[in-house]
Amino acid sequence: MLIKYIVLTSATMLVLAALFVALDGRHATAQQNTITIPMGPGRDGSQTGTAVLTEQGTQTIVAIDIQPAMGDQASHVHDGACPNVGTIRYPLNSVVNGRSTTTLNVELVNLQRTRLAINVHRGTDITQYTSCGNIPTVPGLQQMGRPNGLPRVGDYMTLSKIVAAMLIGVVVFVLGRRMSPS
Repeated sequence: MLIKYIVLTSATMLVLAALFVALDGRHATAQQNTITIPMGPGRDGSQTGTAVLTEQGTQTIVAIDIQPAMGDQASHVHDGACPNVGTIRYPLNSVVNGRSTTTLNVELVNLQRTRLAINVHRGTDITQYTSCGNIPTVPGLQQMGRPNGLPRVGDYMTLSKIVAAMLIGVVVFVLGRRMSPS
């Protein structure tokens, strides 16, 4: 009789865990991590606005919206921080009339590993910049468990649902033992 309840409990835990993970997987893929960065006046100009970084799988969409619009302007992700940025790390599509959207082949979390800044230049002159915004870093990111960055929100939800399934299985086992004839 004990083996019957152990098998029943194990099967219940397995089915519930699989169900929770499957449902969580559908939910987690719909989630997006987004960071809105204030773009302040640059060293050589006074354009302000925002840059929105949105994670889409292993890519990041960078959407810049600054004012006043100044025609066609080069933009990049640079090493370092405003106002003294370093070398170009990732080129971005030019900002045209104050707006630009670029898809980078890098996860958002990887953009937060080191100090980086988004820079919008005066026209195509990359020695002058009119707007700048710092991408926030995440302290201790190098020490996190996932080899390619922080666990996603869905990772924690999956773990909590598996634990919940295990607890339900234990309850089924205990109740089954109490209800069985001795």
